Amino acid sequence: MTQSRFSYRVLTSFFVTFDFLILLVTGVVLYVVPHGRVANWTNWELMGLSKDQWTSVHILSALLFLLVSILHLIFNWKPFKHYFYHKLQGVHRLRELSLALLICGFFFYSGVSSVKPLAYVLDWGESLKESWVDQQTNDQSRGQPQMQSLAVISTKLNLEPGKVQGALRTAGFSIPSLDSTLENIASENQISPKDLYALIQEIESFEEESVTPPLQEEKQDFTEQKGFGRLNLQEALQELGEPLSEVMAYAKKQDIRAEAESRVKDLAESMNLTPMEYLDRLLPGKGILSDHEQ
Repeated sequence: MTQSRFSYRVLTSFFVTFDFLILLVTGVVLYVVPHGRVANWTNWELMGLSKDQWTSVHILSALLFLLVSILHLIFNWKPFKHYFYHKLQGVHRLRELSLALLICGFFFYSGVSSVKPLAYVLDWGESLKESWVDQQTNDQSRGQPQMQSLAVISTKLNLEPGKVQGALRTAGFSIPSLDSTLENIASENQISPKDLYALIQEIESFEEESVTPPLQEEKQDFTEQKGFGRLNLQEALQELGEPLSEVMAYAKKQDIRAEAESRVKDLAESMNLTPMEYLDRLLPGKGILSDHEQ
């Protein structure tokens, strides 16, 4: 069997097709993702990719589509030139061309000026973006507090920055300096800026009550236990790669309290256990405690 000659025209056609599908998927994702301030505040992800990663894929795919489209035009320049010079000479073709330009212009203008009815599409996308988080999280993310330093956040909460830094370090967090942003500190300690801010607020509440914060307990929740205590049960099982339905069935059989939307910490405390002890009992044979001790 004779192997067919390599065709650059066919190659560019495949490129255009596959890249268009990628652009379609990333375009839909970026249509529904939360606003950047919310996504960065909560470490939002979809299918394992953050908003910034989805945006990067979309931009690079658009660049590839542009380059391949130019190559496609080059390889098909003669038929393209023939079409425009010979097929669009009649009035009928000019009407079609004018209509196409008019519709494209209307879509462009609607995007810039939010003209109805296409404005409804934009409004719907806005409501989808807002649906990812509650109002409190949405309000917290305004002003992008994750970009502010630990010193600034502490001062805004009427706390002494040095004490906050010391409390977090005692709890097992890596805090390079008071000038480090919440985003950098959260990233280095593998939690979201939102959760880090919540912990600082807890320190604030202990300060108000003139009680020393239970730092070892916070350390157990956030570092030794890899943050499982603050996750709900469904999220914790996803992190561990365990099927929710099977675990729930086992918990019911063993009379272990298990609620998908409840925090692991709350479920553990209801049984007088630590979160790691609770997960070890819920997942026997998985070595939760032995891995933790190592």
